[in-house]
Amino acid sequence: MKKFWIPSVIAALCLLTIGVIHGQSLISLKWQNKNCGQILASPAIGNDGTIFIGNRSNRFFAVNPNGTLQWSFNTGSVHDSSPAIGSDGTVFVGGRDVVGGGPGFQFFAFHPNGSIKWQKNGIGGNSSPALGSDGTVYFSSSPYNGPNYTVGNLFAFNPANGDILWTQPYGGDASPAVGEDGTIYHVSGYKLYAFSKNGCIQWILDPQINPFSMAPAASPILDANGTIYFAVYNVLIAADPNGTIKWKQTLPSMRGISELSLGSDSTLYFGYSGSLHARYASDGTQKWACSLGSTADNRGAPTIGHDGNLYYVITEGYFIVVNSLGALVQQLYLGGAFGPTSPNTSPALGADGTAYLGGGGSSYDSCGLYAFQTTSFGLADSPWPKFRRDNCNPGRAPATNTVPIAVAGTDQTVSAANDCTASLALDGSGSSDADADTLTYKWTWTGGSATGSNPTITFPLGIHTITLVVNDGKEDSDPDVVIISVTDTTPPTIKAPADISVGTDPAKCGATVDLGTPTASDNCSSVSVSNNAPAGHFFSVGATLVIYTAEDASGNKSSSIQTVTVSDNAPPAIGNVSADPAVLWPPNNKFMTVTIAYDVSDNCDPENLISVRLTVTCNEKISTSAYQIIDAHHVKLIADREGKGSGRVYTITILCTDTKGNSSTRFVQVRVPHDQGK
Repeated sequence: MKKFWIPSVIAALCLLTIGVIHGQSLISLKWQNKNCGQILASPAIGNDGTIFIGNRSNRFFAVNPNGTLQWSFNTGSVHDSSPAIGSDGTVFVGGRDVVGGGPGFQFFAFHPNGSIKWQKNGIGGNSSPALGSDGTVYFSSSPYNGPNYTVGNLFAFNPANGDILWTQPYGGDASPAVGEDGTIYHVSGYKLYAFSKNGCIQWILDPQINPFSMAPAASPILDANGTIYFAVYNVLIAADPNGTIKWKQTLPSMRGISELSLGSDSTLYFGYSGSLHARYASDGTQKWACSLGSTADNRGAPTIGHDGNLYYVITEGYFIVVNSLGALVQQLYLGGAFGPTSPNTSPALGADGTAYLGGGGSSYDSCGLYAFQTTSFGLADSPWPKFRRDNCNPGRAPATNTVPIAVAGTDQTVSAANDCTASLALDGSGSSDADADTLTYKWTWTGGSATGSNPTITFPLGIHTITLVVNDGKEDSDPDVVIISVTDTTPPTIKAPADISVGTDPAKCGATVDLGTPTASDNCSSVSVSNNAPAGHFFSVGATLVIYTAEDASGNKSSSIQTVTVSDNAPPAIGNVSADPAVLWPPNNKFMTVTIAYDVSDNCDPENLISVRLTVTCNEKISTSAYQIIDAHHVKLIADREGKGSGRVYTITILCTDTKGNSSTRFVQVRVPHDQGK
């Protein structure tokens, strides 16, 4: 027997790396839901981020991304089986009793809300279901019989109602896998079986292995070329899709190989004999091995992150990060070792970088569902980056045919011709197929259809939704839509009435105006005409632009302007004019203050904007020193008169002018009589 050894450089690197990054953190605990109990299976993540997992205490859980419980269901079964999520959100999972073939052996289909969709009693085990592209559920039932395994059966279920479509007597704890063409691959009794969709055996591969323990086999995984990789105990095998062995590598220690994952660089990863291994998928030779110091085996596969790191859990209760060179970069203790059996847990890795994994320690604090923040935002872009391939755990190879992409072109708005239609070429030339398949084009719209990449179509006035679907000879693309708007873009014609100039209405700061009638027409439809004239057509003083707008049925608008000019020609009104005193006595040649009272108003201006000017004249010859104008309401007058005259009469003129320059005058007189009493 060959001795198995880990190169000293690699082993040293594994140990030194922890010291080098001491104090750094590539993974950190976000939350732990201890109420989920002891978990040995691998969680699945739904499209909405819900995490589904079962425990070893007869319960199945749905947990929110923040760690709060969404729902739980008492199944009466131990769930070492990892759930799988169908395209409609249905969650499938197996269950079993701790020992014996009792009532705990069941298979469940849950609605996303936690209600039972269907349930099969007497069919259960540790394996995880696989889902065909048509939704068919494949499950390997492997009930216990005392301490020993029995072979059990491989079942195909109708996903809608659980009806058994077919069964074959080749069960086991390994989980089936589905190829791109729908072939079901399954390891049972040390052999690899290939079944058609209808359950017929296509071939059996017997790798001629002498079993040395009851360690279960590693479930099949597939690469993009259809090569099947699996392991039986300590033997790693690659097989062609026709059932012939490509290569077989026997590892030296008498231990079982864990579940497998496959990197984008065609590297196989797995746990074995206390180490994490990387092997070339081309021939199975060793690339590197990193000792994890584990004395027991984790049956789960390492998960390959988008950052290239491997995320793994070991039986001693550590969450491990190993880089693509085989260096151990970090480990976090989960609080307790898994027990009583080796775990089958593999981390699920969400697009936000959260890794979800189960804790299977014997104490409450080391159990439950864990969420860790990592540096990997999602899984690696590889054929099989984790246990059961992706976060929904379908156990199915992805289809290699790339769905074509329909591109219907950019939305277009075209003007209608005189007959209110428009002809234009549709443009599907942006459609593509990654596999370089020849595309066919189908355009459809209400009342019509066309083919070809660039058909020319005549559309009537209106908005048309055109759908394009392309086909690469294998499947249709998702539809793409282009909106073609055929519009009447010619605006209507409109002519406003002639300009108008008027004066203000009596006692109004504006005028009510008869505007006249505009004329309007359009080439395609009737025309509605509106304007912005004030209510009642009352226009304030000044020039107002009346905008007439014509709008046709397509929303085209044009406008014409009429100018309405209202002039303020009304002067201020002066009333209640008086002088106090109106008679100056005695004529002592001294100044006396006279108050000039009056009221003034204007049709437009407030009183404080009206300019007032007082002037003084006299019937006798006087100089300007005979009076003083104090302000708009006060003057000082000399109390004097000529001795030979009949008395002096001062005439005070009140001149009021508004802001438009309109003026009015009023007069008031103050007398200095010749004699008292005259």
